[in-house]
Amino acid sequence: MSAGLSTDSHPKIPSATTFGCDRSGTDGETVKDIIHYFTPTRAAAASLGAMARQAFCDAFAHLYDPAPFERFLEEAYGPDGTMERGLSDPANRWQVAAIGDRVWRKPL
Repeated sequence: MSAGLSTDSHPKIPSATTFGCDRSGTDGETVKDIIHYFTPTRAAAASLGAMARQAFCDAFAHLYDPAPFERFLEEAYGPDGTMERGLSDPANRWQVAAIGDRVWRKPL
């Protein structure tokens, strides 16, 4: 698997530390969820940024004027944005949790 994440809505993750936990589904069946924790690199910035951008939009877009909000999103999550620069800065420590082989976010 590549060092980056896939660009689909739930990006695949690189190999990582794994912890298992069982949860019961709503219909009573048991599902096995595997939670992976990994330290992303700058190569993962596009995929993580896309997910973070969407989550931020879902939560806050309705509160702001579209043009300034879009500028903020581009500065934060766009190419060479705050998130991408932060991923390559050794002073920052990042950990990402994923279920199975994908990074998930629960829609609001």
